[in-house]
Amino acid sequence: MGKTATSISSTSSSTSSSSSHPARKRKLPKTKASESSSDTSAAKRRRSSSKGKGAAKRSKSKSRKRRSKSRRRSKSARRSPIRPVWGRGSERGSERGSGISRVRGSERGSEPKLPSYALAHISQAALDAYQAPTEEPRCKTGLVLLGDLCQGPKVARWTYILKDEARRCFAGYLKSPFSKEQCFQFYKTAYDGTSWKRPRDMPRGTAWMVAKGCTCSYRYGGHEMEPEEYPPWMLEIMRAAMPFFGLEQAAEWPNSCNLNLYDTGGSSVAWHADDEALFNGKFQDARILSLSLGVQRTFELRPNFQSDSKASEWMNLGDGDLCTMEGMAQKHYEHRVPPSNVEGPRINLTWRWTVRHTPRCPARRMQPD
Repeated sequence: MGKTATSISSTSSSTSSSSSHPARKRKLPKTKASESSSDTSAAKRRRSSSKGKGAAKRSKSKSRKRRSKSRRRSKSARRSPIRPVWGRGSERGSERGSGISRVRGSERGSEPKLPSYALAHISQAALDAYQAPTEEPRCKTGLVLLGDLCQGPKVARWTYILKDEARRCFAGYLKSPFSKEQCFQFYKTAYDGTSWKRPRDMPRGTAWMVAKGCTCSYRYGGHEMEPEEYPPWMLEIMRAAMPFFGLEQAAEWPNSCNLNLYDTGGSSVAWHADDEALFNGKFQDARILSLSLGVQRTFELRPNFQSDSKASEWMNLGDGDLCTMEGMAQKHYEHRVPPSNVEGPRINLTWRWTVRHTPRCPARRMQPD
């Protein structure tokens, strides 16, 4: 009995103690899955902390770069010798309150040309009030128009649609002096005898020919045209056409020709100026001669400081018509052949004088210093 009571009391005491103090959970041994999960969480914490540090470093480096760029821009702005040609709200200009300011310089020709994106935000009235730089009159420079060289009782008169004496810019045309049979033969010979190049983003065919002894390539509009020596048929066409420009002797003829093939009315040439370094047309008088063969197309001109795309002068050039641009027209004017609804092809031969040959061209070594 005593033992039984003792056991009962011990049991009750253990029960009461267990009820007052709940039993602690036993720690189970770690399995591989739990170890891998703990390792993964630790790795994630390390990566997140490293990412945070890297992002902070990158943001600091970016801020440093921005500050250095702003410093460089401010320094270049302070050091830049170029001043804008135009300025809104300025009282200095050709007319007070016109909103146009002029650059002061030793030479008017040194003024930078206004870019096209800036022209779009300037009113036409302000552009009309602007006095573009003028050139010396042709009586001082000795410029003689080609239309004046071929005067005679049996020679047709040239018509000059552009006579800008202040800027020494001229453009004119002569209606076809050739027969229809001659024009057809010229077109067929030029079409069949030319290796037409068709660049991907150029809406026409083109070719570049030069006189014997010249190897200058022609670069324009992001394209480079390799030269081809004048073939015999080109000399025949020049022999027939050059006298109507007043150039009787072969030594006076142009030494380069750019040929363009307009397959349809959609083939065109955008606004541009032939101011490449080969021809030096921005710094001296330059003559450009052309012969049109095929369907009639419109040839347009405009001042290069004009904001809209409208032409100020134009001429309709048909089969066999001759055209010329002279003086400083490539400096102060632009020209184009816009798209048209006409059907049929057209070939244009544009002759020019290359005066600044490339360093590797043999013709450059023959030029006087």
